[in-house]
Amino acid sequence: MSNAIWAGAALIALLWPSRLGGPFDGAPLDQSFEAIAVAAAIFAAWLRPRLLTDAIPRALIVALIGWNVLTTATVSMDGFCLRFVSPVPLYLATGQVPHSWDVRADWRTTPPQCSAIMRRGYEELEEFPVWFYNLPPVFYGQPAQKEDRPPFVKLALSASGYINVHDTGTLRISAGDDVRVRLRVDDQEFDHAAAQSGVSVSPGIHRVVLDGDL
Repeated sequence: MSNAIWAGAALIALLWPSRLGGPFDGAPLDQSFEAIAVAAAIFAAWLRPRLLTDAIPRALIVALIGWNVLTTATVSMDGFCLRFVSPVPLYLATGQVPHSWDVRADWRTTPPQCSAIMRRGYEELEEFPVWFYNLPPVFYGQPAQKEDRPPFVKLALSASGYINVHDTGTLRISAGDDVRVRLRVDDQEFDHAAAQSGVSVSPGIHRVVLDGDL
């Protein structure tokens, strides 16, 4: 029974959604090596049950849970808050602002302020995590219709967060031909052309809001 408790504690420690971005920042395991590491830890514990009886693994589990509790209580969420808005409810039993499988977002709130949390760039469609934008059919038990999906439905996207600039530089937004963006840095607003050509940012912490039509 003791091993089962420690195994559960180890899973909590590994899957706890961290407020700080990093190689192992917990659920939703949006990078392959994270999922592989968690699977390897589970396999090792199953292959050698006595592993969880050793003092060092138990100390690591306690330390990791304690660190996650501390950062959850004291640290703001790292990354950009992504919010999708559709002209019609695309998600089953939801409104125009969908939830996602990202447990770091405010998934218990209706509508959510953030549909998902973005901590890295997605340069190709294949790099988007599977939980990022899931579209179940609007009507339960019925196949999705083409009217339920882009490009027949155009979506609005908002990405908001903060950047910490150490030296004066240029913030440039790259967007495809089928995307129109508007950028706001602190109190200054920039149109699509200015966002793509780049805007100067001074050293310091700046609030950035990117609105786009997909």
